[in-house]
Amino acid sequence: MTTETFMRWVRDLARDFGLNDDLLIMDGDQLGPNPWHHLPIHEAMQKARCLVKEYVEAGFTKIHLDASMACGGETNPTFEQIAQRATDLYAAAETYALDPDKLSYNIGAEVPSPGGETHEPDTLNVKSLDSFTNKITTHRASWKDLD
Repeated sequence: MTTETFMRWVRDLARDFGLNDDLLIMDGDQLGPNPWHHLPIHEAMQKARCLVKEYVEAGFTKIHLDASMACGGETNPTFEQIAQRATDLYAAAETYALDPDKLSYNIGAEVPSPGGETHEPDTLNVKSLDSFTNKITTHRASWKDLD
């Protein structure tokens, strides 16, 4: 299904059960360049922008932006590069959303890989407070540049 047909199906299903579809919070999860990580970053990000556009145009309002993966053979991106990429995707969401005021964002990758872990982890990878603070500060600075 496309994002649009999936959204229509879920809304119809909710109405069939007597639920007001305004109560639905539809989540676009793990939106970013990961499906195209084998491509050069500029190509992967172009496809990721199109993906975000499709989700927000369909009416999804909770948007998880994850631009933390390396693409096209590059080394692991820095916090600054990740924040810039997430900001790029945020700008696409804000541009194409049916109602940008209804959007909420989940930023980052402190979860298993998209689709889940490929093996059972031996330990939990808990981020340090410094790492968390750096991520928030870096994203805020990048998003502020949009103003």
